[in-house]
Amino acid sequence: MPFQSDTKPGFRYPPGTPTDSFLYTPALSGCSAGVFEILARCGGKNGSGTSTIHTQRAGSQEEYGQIRKPNGYHGEINCALAGLVVLYTSVVKEQSQNNRSVSRSSTGEGQLFRSTLNNVCTTADCVTAAARLLQNMDKSVKPCDNFYQYACGGWLERHVIPETSSRHSVFDILRDKLEIVLKGVLEMENERDRDAIRKAKILYTSCMNESLIEQRDSQPLLKLIESIGDWPVASDNWNTTTEEAWSLEDTLATLTARFHKKVLLDMYVWTDDRDSRRHIIYIDQPGLGMPSRDYYFNDGNYKKVREAYLHFMVSIAKITREDRNLTQDDDRVWEEMMQVLELETDIANATSPAEERQDVTVLYNKMTLGELQSTFSFNGFNWTRFIQGVLSSVSIEVRLEEEVVVYSSPYLEKMNDVLSRHSVRTMQNYLTWQLITDRVNSLSRRFKEARARYRK
Repeated sequence: MPFQSDTKPGFRYPPGTPTDSFLYTPALSGCSAGVFEILARCGGKNGSGTSTIHTQRAGSQEEYGQIRKPNGYHGEINCALAGLVVLYTSVVKEQSQNNRSVSRSSTGEGQLFRSTLNNVCTTADCVTAAARLLQNMDKSVKPCDNFYQYACGGWLERHVIPETSSRHSVFDILRDKLEIVLKGVLEMENERDRDAIRKAKILYTSCMNESLIEQRDSQPLLKLIESIGDWPVASDNWNTTTEEAWSLEDTLATLTARFHKKVLLDMYVWTDDRDSRRHIIYIDQPGLGMPSRDYYFNDGNYKKVREAYLHFMVSIAKITREDRNLTQDDDRVWEEMMQVLELETDIANATSPAEERQDVTVLYNKMTLGELQSTFSFNGFNWTRFIQGVLSSVSIEVRLEEEVVVYSSPYLEKMNDVLSRHSVRTMQNYLTWQLITDRVNSLSRRFKEARARYRK
């Protein structure tokens, strides 16, 4: 079955879209089939027994199984919605049975029967989607008594949550099938491949070449660190002179434009929510190192994850110092990484929780770049320099009259105080760490093992 990407072209992927994976949805022939297939995804389980599909705006961490749509409107489609379509198809089916007594023709001796349902999709994909929808139902339950069970009981009966996962849904099944399809495509040699496909195959081959990855070990990481101004905790060359030449605007612009890493700020260009004919610059709060802000403040299991996260940071810093042939100073490494975690905790505290970010119309705050500079000083941050740096690769000049949309006014107000409490060294340690943590899983086994201990 063919698949199509849910992403669209632009300066960035839709807010929150993971850069290492895409969510694909089946593309069926026929409008009816497309609707059926989307709604047929009703099946989904998690530890609490719920089954939902979420869409939400940028600025919060995306969990596996969530979808972010570029238009930014928040919505929830649950299994019961699919049941409405089931109800509709039942009505159509009943009508079809009644209408098959059909008009008779008096022009011949026999009787000519004509169906009145020629507009119903009967392609193989449509029939398969309809069958899947019927399989998901539990017809032993009356829809008025328990509509969810009526619409989705069949799916719940036929599937269990795997021992290796905390949830299970049709999305998980589709992704597993898609990975098999992609594996075959990426491993198939074709001299007529387009340049983009050829590059994708090269990337796949390089990721699968574990012997070369082990041979290169930390070399890619060390080059990465050098490209963004070093990692103070893993360097003996970071000093006062380095701090004086350091620029938060330039470092953030490099992380955003070159590495698509949104730290401290999430800046992107997308369709204006109030005027779909134009694109506009958005400023929003960033994602965090841990899955949600709860991990930074709550006790219990959250505290255990927080401690494991700190150990993960320290272990990567120590490995980096070792590979740079630097003297190990455990006390210093622990102290600096604890300062990084304190900064990250302050950032998490400044962000707005997801429940306060449901209404896009409330978040939307349009202003000029000049007004942004005067309203949100961000501890002396030069907004023009930052935005110009992000857009430098496309040769766009940004003026003070340029309009921007701020989606995170409370966050920007709080961050002025946060930035003033932390040193330049801690800031650079944090920015570098955020870039490193995304790439650890692409390094040699010892880096992956450090990450696995944290994720355990």
